[in-house]
Amino acid sequence: QRPIFISGLYRSGTTGVAEIIDRLENIKVAVGSIHFMRLINKFYPLEKNLNYALKYVKKSYKSKWNKKINLKFSPKKNVKRKDLAFVYDKLMCNLLKIKPKERWAEKTNVQWESIPDFLKMYPHGQVVHIYRDPRSVAASFKLFTKHKYPMFLDSVFASKAMFNYIIKNSLFKNPNIILIKFESFFSKKKIKELYSFLDFDYSNFISKKSLGGKNFIYKSFS
Repeated sequence: QRPIFISGLYRSGTTGVAEIIDRLENIKVAVGSIHFMRLINKFYPLEKNLNYALKYVKKSYKSKWNKKINLKFSPKKNVKRKDLAFVYDKLMCNLLKIKPKERWAEKTNVQWESIPDFLKMYPHGQVVHIYRDPRSVAASFKLFTKHKYPMFLDSVFASKAMFNYIIKNSLFKNPNIILIKFESFFSKKKIKELYSFLDFDYSNFISKKSLGGKNFIYKSFS
């Protein structure tokens, strides 16, 4: 199993990365749907509360997307940690209608602390984490959020927490993780690096116009 976990802070280009990966052959990406890695904290310990977590997922998915998740298995009351990978895979395969030889990916913002857990569940899985200049994050978040000053500045402290976690846990040394800088990502060279990391040959370059539109701003702090 080689699933992909797309991580990063909000307003940092995670959606753009997800779009690029979703266009690759035999990879399907879920955005804003299951968020299984969040369930680990929300229903801790998930091994004992898995059935409650699945009920929550079904209900929220139904209310948000007006669709049903049809699971053909019923987990035991107490599952082992390693079994969570099986459950996660079943959910994603059901949601994205994964076929043989296809891979799934899920984008979940502000969940970088779950990266080690994800790779323990899937030793051959891969993580794509994108980061951005905190000034740009704050400027973009200010335009996006309803929170007034100084609440939107929380994004700067969230950025600091993210960088601290990356350094403390040496994520940049893990071969199963690729760290992407937002300001230099949307270029032919960087997308080639992403394709190579995911074991794909670079073919058709996806321009930033097709991703964010002609008015897409990359350095919003300026």
